[in-house]
Amino acid sequence: MMIIMYSYYYSWNDFLMYGILGVINFSIFVFFMACSLVCVLMYLHLLCYSSYLEFQLVNEKIENLSKTIVKVKRIPRKMTQIILNQHTRAINRLAKYNQFWRLIIFMIYVIYIPQFCLMSFQSIIIPTDSIVNVISKFGLGVGAVINLSSVILFALSAKMVETQVS
Repeated sequence: MMIIMYSYYYSWNDFLMYGILGVINFSIFVFFMACSLVCVLMYLHLLCYSSYLEFQLVNEKIENLSKTIVKVKRIPRKMTQIILNQHTRAINRLAKYNQFWRLIIFMIYVIYIPQFCLMSFQSIIIPTDSIVNVISKFGLGVGAVINLSSVILFALSAKMVETQVS
């Protein structure tokens, strides 16, 4: 698609000198950015989901402990200490994850929100007078949707853990 757009807008000499190199450079950039984003998203989602499950397990143990306290009418200290230790380990692990991932998520928001806005704006503004512009408009629209869905997936992964902690 990029080759068609370059050949449409530039002369043959300029296309050979700059267009092919630009297409190769852009393709490599997109490939590595897409792969790194997918890896980061999968890793973050796995960490968030494991933290979610860990806190869910601690919450279930606390509910079982409260039911035991109501039935027996005394507090089992050993069971309480085990649950508190598990809860403390989970919170410490989440705090360590948060120190690293908050910077990554911030960078993703800083990069992808303006990129979404720019791609949306360009897909709206480009006239549809030729097939190249229609293809370009469609590509920018798809890119904007992908950017927005990436940001939403990161936000939902982080929100999943937040709802289980609070």
